[in-house]
This record gives sequence, C-alpha cells and structure tokens, in this order.
Amino acid sequence: MSGVVVDIALDYALSRDWRYYFTEDRFELFDQLYNRMERAAPSIGERAVTFVGSMRARNWFKSYGEFDGIQRVFNRLATRNRFLNSIIGAETEVENCIDQYTQIMRKLYPKVEGELLKL
Repeated sequence: MSGVVVDIALDYALSRDWRYYFTEDRFELFDQLYNRMERAAPSIGERAVTFVGSMRARNWFKSYGEFDGIQRVFNRLATRNRFLNSIIGAETEVENCIDQYTQIMRKLYPKVEGELLKL
C-alpha cells in the first residue's frame, strides 16, 4: 500500500510544481492527452472507451494536483479493495510531507525523462 501512496504523492508533487518541469500549460496538455486517449481507446476495446470517458469526466489528471482530488482518489481506492481500507486519510500524510515529495520528484524526474528519451 505504501507504494500506492508514494505514487500518488509524487503525482501530486509534480502537478503542484508543474512550472518547474514544463513550459506548457498543464490543462492544455491534459486536454491533448484526453483527446489522444479517446482516439486510441476504440482500438483497444469498449472497456477502454468507458474508462477514458470516466477519466475525462472526473478530470483525473487535474485531480492529482489538488488536495481534495487526491483525497477522492484515496477514498475511491479504499472502496474498490478491502485491503486498501487503511489508505483513507493518506492525503494528510502526503500534505504533511509535500516538501520531501517535491524534493524526491525533482531528483527523480530528470532520470525518468532521460530514460523516456531513450525510447
């Protein structure tokens, strides 16, 4: 479970610190990503079409940059899997440690970007 919390915390840190990493407007980029996923989803199957529609309707990408958004994410995860019940309230830990997560992301991102450029 801690891996799930760290993953969401790093997404939250990245989104909050967006201008440190990117010059593009994040909401314009999110819209482009949703459009690409919607175009690709039919080739994957009906479940993908439904899933991408749900992502856009809930604006998943935007929600990861807001405290209320990650709170909703943790609550939804807890309702889907009984082993994740203890994840409820994890957003408070993330917020209390956001400076540490921000520093981790600032060190991690260049490595991830470097690996992506190799693809």
